[in-house]
Amino acid sequence: MRTALIVGAGIGGLAAGIALRQAGWKVRIFERTATSRELGFGVGLAPNAIAALGELGLADLVMERGFAPMRARGEIRRMDGRGPFVMAMRPALHGVLLDGVGMDAITLASEATGFALDGGLVTLHLANGSTAEGDLLVGADGVSSVIRRALHPAEPPPKSSGIVAVRGAAHGGRSALSPAPWKPSRPPIGPEWS
Repeated sequence: MRTALIVGAGIGGLAAGIALRQAGWKVRIFERTATSRELGFGVGLAPNAIAALGELGLADLVMERGFAPMRARGEIRRMDGRGPFVMAMRPALHGVLLDGVGMDAITLASEATGFALDGGLVTLHLANGSTAEGDLLVGADGVSSVIRRALHPAEPPPKSSGIVAVRGAAHGGRSALSPAPWKPSRPPIGPEWS
């Protein structure tokens, strides 16, 4: 069985792990932190993200833990009229993905420092001195990716865009968002409106 090594147990790394496992790969995910917990607040999941989660068999779980705010006040749709927009707490999305891949595939406190290619195999080097060997390496280790830096050493480091986002969480807000009398300017299309 082919082995895929994934650096990073965030949303991207876990989703890649689930997809690769479904395609018949053995998956090993290496996470630099000592816990698998995801921090953060809400994340907006557009219809294409929900469709991708559907391919992984996880869309319903995420939608159960999320909230579809657009139905009461507006719409975000694909050109063919299908697809929900869902807001979910980032830890809820991460938790669904974590359950989907399983903790048995994840090695915590394992920071990647680089990799080497030898024929058709890749060897991942970790900060604790250990290595892992596989057929494929996926770099999902974030904005300061060690894998990207090794693949593209001449690429400049990320720079600030100067854009600032202020976020927060309010408990009990769902009751204040009860649907108001609202009618779309054109008849909506799609199964959720029928």
